[in-house]
Amino acid sequence: MASKKLVPSAVVVSVSITPRCLSVPSAALYLGGVSEWFVEEELLRSGEVPFHLLGNQRVVEVADLDRWLSKQKKQSGKLAAPFVQEEAA
Repeated sequence: MASKKLVPSAVVVSVSITPRCLSVPSAALYLGGVSEWFVEEELLRSGEVPFHLLGNQRVVEVADLDRWLSKQKKQSGKLAAPFVQEEAA
């Protein structure tokens, strides 16, 4: 009688990679859903947060976003309604 060969079952390996850099849209989501415009104009072009060019895409290091956010003043309490000036008739 021939013996059966045991074939090992497939091994599944799960890998979790935390990105070091984020694209502008991903950085906007990372900061809590701010607009891409805010990240591009207010943070990158203004020089508030440094960026790298990878290919033709701007990317931001997560550590730089965390550092910028840590410097922002925390606020609490009720938000005031935005001031709306009515047009003169």
